[in-house]
Amino acid sequence: MNVHGRFAVSAGLVFMVACWAAAAASGQSVLDIAPAALSTLAVPEPANLMDYVADRDAAIRLGKALFWDMQVGSDVQACASCHFHAGADSRAKNQVSPGLLAADETFQVMGPNGTVQAADFPFHRLQDPDTRTGRGGVLLSDANDVVSSQGVFLSMLISVRRRGEDRVRFLDDPVFNVNGVTVRRVEPRNTPTTINAVFNMENFWDGRAKNVFNGANPFGALDTESTVIVNDNGVLELQFVRLLDSSLASQAVGPPGSDFEMSAQTRSFAEIGKKLLGRRPLAKQRVHPDDSLLGPLAQARLDRQGRVTGPRGLRVRTYAEMVREAFRPEFWDSPFIFILGPDGRLTEPQPGDPRRFFIGGRNFVRDEFTQMEANFALFFGLAVQMYEATLVSDQARYDQAKLGLLELTAEELDGLDTFLNRGGCIECHAGPLFTNASIPHQRGGLGEPPDPDEPGGEGVEGPIELMAMATGAAFYDTGFYNVSVRPTAEDRGRGGTAPFLNPLTGQPYPLSFSRLALLKRHGLLPAEVVAFVPDLPIGSGIPDPERIAVDGAMKAPGLRNVELTGPYFHNGGDATLRQVIDLYTRGGNFHEVNIDNLDLGINVIGGMDEQRKDNLVAFLLTLTDERVRNEQAPFDHPELFIPGGTAGDENAVARRGNTPRGLGFQRTEDVITLPAVGAAGRPAEGLPPLGRFLNLDPAQP
Repeated sequence: MNVHGRFAVSAGLVFMVACWAAAAASGQSVLDIAPAALSTLAVPEPANLMDYVADRDAAIRLGKALFWDMQVGSDVQACASCHFHAGADSRAKNQVSPGLLAADETFQVMGPNGTVQAADFPFHRLQDPDTRTGRGGVLLSDANDVVSSQGVFLSMLISVRRRGEDRVRFLDDPVFNVNGVTVRRVEPRNTPTTINAVFNMENFWDGRAKNVFNGANPFGALDTESTVIVNDNGVLELQFVRLLDSSLASQAVGPPGSDFEMSAQTRSFAEIGKKLLGRRPLAKQRVHPDDSLLGPLAQARLDRQGRVTGPRGLRVRTYAEMVREAFRPEFWDSPFIFILGPDGRLTEPQPGDPRRFFIGGRNFVRDEFTQMEANFALFFGLAVQMYEATLVSDQARYDQAKLGLLELTAEELDGLDTFLNRGGCIECHAGPLFTNASIPHQRGGLGEPPDPDEPGGEGVEGPIELMAMATGAAFYDTGFYNVSVRPTAEDRGRGGTAPFLNPLTGQPYPLSFSRLALLKRHGLLPAEVVAFVPDLPIGSGIPDPERIAVDGAMKAPGLRNVELTGPYFHNGGDATLRQVIDLYTRGGNFHEVNIDNLDLGINVIGGMDEQRKDNLVAFLLTLTDERVRNEQAPFDHPELFIPGGTAGDENAVARRGNTPRGLGFQRTEDVITLPAVGAAGRPAEGLPPLGRFLNLDPAQP
C-alpha cells in the first residue's frame, strides 16, 4: 500500500500525488482531494446490448430470478448461494479448502466440514504483526489453506430432468470427505462480492472473466469458435458474440458449469437451459410481494402479521416465457432442433431427419436442443449482468460527505489521510470504486485511451502500465498486484492461462493483458483475438523492455462495504480489517520470496501506530452503504436455502441434519434459511442488520 514512487509513466497519478501534497500544505481538507462520490460515475454497459435485448426491465427481472434460483445448480446451488451476504459469503462451516492451486490436497487449519473461529486467523501468524520474516520477524504458524465457499458434492451428470434435481452419479471425493463420507467441495479461492462488480474491467481474482462476453463462457475473444444460433428470417446462422464491458456476463456463465461450484461434471449450458426453460422460476423459494423487481410476479402473500406465506415461485409459468419477453426473437424462435455431436458442437439435423422440427412433448433426449436451449448461456449471462448492474452501493457515509450532506469525524478524516498519504493505499485502490481494476479508472471502453477528466481524476491509467517493481521495472496489468499474501508459486493468479490454445504458438492463451499484448507486438495472435487486446506501452529505456510481471498478481478488490465482506484476500486468510492493515504495514508475508513480481509499494510502512491503524479502519467503515447492511432495495432478495455444512464436524458426520424436506438437499446436511426480504429491507421483516464475518470487531488484531 505504501507509495514509493512508480515509474513516471502516468501523468494523472503524478498529478494526484501533487494535489495531495498541495492540499496538505494549504490546509485544504483531505476530503476535498479524495476520490469522488460513486454516484458521479455512469454504470458501464455494452454499446450493442440492445442488439440482443428486447425489453430492458424484463431482462433485469429475469437476471434476478436466475441469480437467486436454487434450480440452476445440480445440487440446489444458486449463484446467490455464495453471494448472499453483502454480495459475498459469511459462512464459517465447511468453508475451508486445501491449497489446491498449489497442488496440495492436505488440510492444515482444519479438516473438511470444520468450522473456522477467530483464533484460526490470520493464517500467516507472526509474533509481532508489524515485523515479517526476513526482517527479524518470528513466524508462529503458516497455512496455505483457503477460506472460500462450499459448492457441490462431487458427481457426474447422467441427465437433466424436467422436474426435480439432475440425475447424477455421486463420486467418492478423495479430498473433501470425513472418514470416507463425502462432504461438499470448497472452491480454491475466496468469494468476491457481486456488489459494484459491474465496474470491474475483468472479474474473478485472476480476471479470467474477460471484459468481452462471447455468449458462451468466461474467456471472451480467447475462445475463437463459440457462437450463438441466429434465425435470420428463417435462415439459420452461427454468429460470434462480442460485447465489450461485459465481464459480469462472462463471470456469470462460469459457476453454473463448475464441478466445484454449481454443477455435476460434464453438464453443458445448453443442458442447463433444457432443465430450466420449462420450469417455474424460483419454484423452491418464496418471493416477497414487495420485492423491488419481482414483487408484482410473486405468488407468495403477506399474512396478517406481515409474514411472507403462501406458494413459492413466480406467477410466470416458465423461464421460457421470461426469455421470450426479455430477448429478441431471432435468438430463440426457430422451430428446428439442434443436435450436440461427439465434437461438442451443435448442428441442425439434415432434411428428412425426423428430429428436424421441434414438436411439443418430444422426448427429453440429452443431445437434442431447441434454439432457446442452445443459446441459453447468452440469455443467462446478459440477464444476470443486467441485474447485477443495479447493485451499486453509492449511498455510503463517504459519498454523503463528498456531496456535502454530512461531515466525517476527525478519526475518519485522519484515516482517510493515511489512506491517501502515509499508507499509500490509494496507489492500488483509487477512484470512487477504490480499486484500479475498474473500467472508469482505466478507460471508457476497451481500446479507448485513458481519460484524465473522469470525475475525481480517476481515468489515469490504461489496462497495461509500466511500473517500477521491487526490483527493476516491468509491464503489469492495471488493477492486478502481487502483494505477497502467499508465495507466487502457490497461485499464479493473473499469470495463469485460458483453456484454449493459441494456434500461432501452440500454447494456451495467457489471461493477462500484458502477456497478450506482448504476443500481439510480435505478431503471434490470430486476427480475431488481436482486435480485443490493448497495445503494450512503449518500453524503451528500461533493462528488459519485454519484462512482464503478472505472476501471483490478483485483482485489487473494491473497498466499498468491505467491513461486511470478510474474510479477506484471495485466500480468505485474514478475518478483520486490522489484520489486513497489519499485513501491509509489515510489507506483505512473502516479500523476499515474491520479489520478482512484487509491487514496489509493498514495503514497510513507517509510523503506523495503533491509533493510525484504528483511524484507518474507521475510514474504511465509512464506505458501507446502509442499504447493503439492511438489504434494502436494490439489495433485497427472494427466500434462499443454503448449505451450512454436513451435520457433525471435521471428525465425524451425523446421519441426519436439519434438512428441509422436498428441496433436494442430502439428508445429512444442515441448511441455513434466509427469509425473503422486500424493498424495505431487513428492518421491515424484524431482522437484524447484516453482521461482520464471525461477528468480529474490524479493528481486532
